Amino acid sequence: MKTNLTHFGIRHARSGRVPIAKITPTGLLAIALLVAVLWGCILAENSITRSARLGEVESLHELQMLRNGLRKVHTPIMPAFSGTRAS
Repeated sequence: MKTNLTHFGIRHARSGRVPIAKITPTGLLAIALLVAVLWGCILAENSITRSARLGEVESLHELQMLRNGLRKVHTPIMPAFSGTRAS
């Protein structure tokens, strides 16, 4: 089988097409790894967003309960200041 030289490069004898790009096994592995990392980021973002939304709903519910007087407000007790430093 004879290959013909064209102005684009060397043609393959079987298909007559010039390959534009070749992906090495290392390149495929890198692509697979980066896709896995991307999916991990997407899933982590969804989890964080879901948690934030649940916290928002809980806060709004608690605020509504406080407004309606259904729950007592617990004020934090500050520790007494003795004026001496612990050594």
